[in-house]
Amino acid sequence: MESVSLFKLFFGTKSLKGLVFPLIGLFLGIALIPLVFQINHDVKQVLKGGDSNYQYLQISKEIGISTALGLGTINFSEAEIKKIKAQSFIEDVAQVTSNNFRVYVEAPYNRGGFDGYMHSIPNEFLDEHPSSFFWEIGQNEIPVIISNQFFTLLNTGILPAQGQSPIPKIAIKQLSLPVYLGRGNTRLKMRLRIVGFSDRITTVIVPRNFVDWANNQFHPNQKSKSTMAILKVKDSGNKALSQYLNQNDYEVNKEQLVAQKGMWIAQVILIILFTLGLIISFLSINSVILFVSLVIMKSTKIIEMLLTLGYKRTNISSVIIKFFSFLICIIALFSVMLDWFLIEFLHHVIKEYSSVELTISNGFLLFSPIAVFVIVAYISIAVKKVIRQFSL
Repeated sequence: MESVSLFKLFFGTKSLKGLVFPLIGLFLGIALIPLVFQINHDVKQVLKGGDSNYQYLQISKEIGISTALGLGTINFSEAEIKKIKAQSFIEDVAQVTSNNFRVYVEAPYNRGGFDGYMHSIPNEFLDEHPSSFFWEIGQNEIPVIISNQFFTLLNTGILPAQGQSPIPKIAIKQLSLPVYLGRGNTRLKMRLRIVGFSDRITTVIVPRNFVDWANNQFHPNQKSKSTMAILKVKDSGNKALSQYLNQNDYEVNKEQLVAQKGMWIAQVILIILFTLGLIISFLSINSVILFVSLVIMKSTKIIEMLLTLGYKRTNISSVIIKFFSFLICIIALFSVMLDWFLIEFLHHVIKEYSSVELTISNGFLLFSPIAVFVIVAYISIAVKKVIRQFSL
């Protein structure tokens, strides 16, 4: 075959050792850049509770002397919520409705029990919304979403303090625990089942219509209280937001603000890695092109002979381009395989500590095919340019 004979003429007797380091560098560059895209995507998902566009801050009122003396209140009024929502740096606000009745949960296997509490927020503020998270009047079982922090506290503090052993996360979803609501003659016995876990909300969440119904059952003339609120913001590190919270004596989980700074530091590191990947790739591609140029220049007599025999420049250049296109595709395939293995491992580790459902970023999926196309096109242009220098 023509293509086979031409390939042997150019590469059959030539040493390819000069390609080893450029191809290794290209492999590292092609592997590193999409990995940076994916890690950046994962960091945003985890720190923002699965929502890559917004962040959520849980705020409450600072308890001062006036509050302790009964001159103030820790509850958020409708007017205060509207005022918060009117701020330009806040996208939305949700009141956290609290229970106004006693909640006593029986531990499984008759191992005592503990007092608890219930909160509710609008479903759109949840980072996890299982299909089973709903309640209607007459339903005896209450679906519950608890924070991973509360689950850790339950197993490391509440249960051990009462002489009870911890409950695994897998097992706790299978339990339907008796719960007693209220006191005395109005006491109700129902059951609750944990249907999900949250990284965004650090409390115990039940459906809003259940809290409203139960509050009305025990205290029909008392309005449901809201001691916490959740802010939906685009940048939790915004200075105007921080100043507003301080001026109004609103307390916020400092770890959430630290997480934003941590994300900024992580992005700086990822930008450095991304730049490093680009530099490595660029230098490696130019090294490959230099190697190609040297092969062509050393084969000057062969090329001139082929042109004299009637071969076209396109026949000669296509053999070289096909060879390096094949190498680039193989390198890209192995880099994707390596990245996929690393990402699967990373996601497995993250799932041990977070309930956020991690996804593959578009940047990771699109980079490799685009990179192969650009590199092959770049090499093709360089090869054709060198071959064009030879005259018939």
